[in-house]
Amino acid sequence: MRDSREHFDGLARLHRIAEREERRAVFRQNLAMLGAAAAEYRPVPLEGLDPAALRDSTRVALADGLLNDLKWVSPAHATAALYELAAALPPCDEKRDIGRRVLVAMHEGDASTFVTVATQLASGSRRGLTGPGIRARLALALDLPIGSGVRADALALGLMSRRDLAEEWLVVPSSGSLPSRRLSARLLERAARECARRVASGDESALQIFERPSVRGSWDRLLKDREPLVWRHVATARGLLAAIVPRLDAEISEGMHPDLTPTEWRRSAASIA
Repeated sequence: MRDSREHFDGLARLHRIAEREERRAVFRQNLAMLGAAAAEYRPVPLEGLDPAALRDSTRVALADGLLNDLKWVSPAHATAALYELAAALPPCDEKRDIGRRVLVAMHEGDASTFVTVATQLASGSRRGLTGPGIRARLALALDLPIGSGVRADALALGLMSRRDLAEEWLVVPSSGSLPSRRLSARLLERAARECARRVASGDESALQIFERPSVRGSWDRLLKDREPLVWRHVATARGLLAAIVPRLDAEISEGMHPDLTPTEWRRSAASIA
């Protein structure tokens, strides 16, 4: 943990650097590393740094205008870094200032920036994930094409990881209107894609999310939905996880039994495809 902290300790010693240009160089180097780690959702243990030193250094960075000149880094990385910095600061004016910047970027930034910060919020606090505007942007993010370059899969899994957010975004909508059911089914598909990616990298912990009774109930309900706009997403999710969940693989095979209906065959065929 100490070695990880040392990668970002420049953010806590800016106030001890006399030369402005040196402060600028140290700030940029540390913020770039922080943004890269945060955007990949890797642990960034800023909480191990001295909070008072981090506050004083942030105050200096604001006075130098360093946070007003972030065009040298991608908006998603910059906002992700600011989010982590604000989370590590003690209650102070600097924390509120950076929090406002993150909020503005989340509401006005591009899709990649929004998804990155929303994923961070989903893993930490549901604050900021409420309101019609945010719900609309979340729905649009989950509906983006797979190859768009926006990492909505991680966002979907983050929403399902927290029981309160899963209830709000999956369980309740899975019994609602057609648009709500389709969004819930899309959430399952994107989350399953991220889960399969993590399992392939050796992390099987995400599979536990799909075994929770509330998630399995919503999964079964949406897979049996009468609308292809809904069930095809869950069928895709089932196909993505079938290679690592024997129960789902057997379920797909059983769905192709000659005694079943064409509708059931289509569901299994979609999973196989």
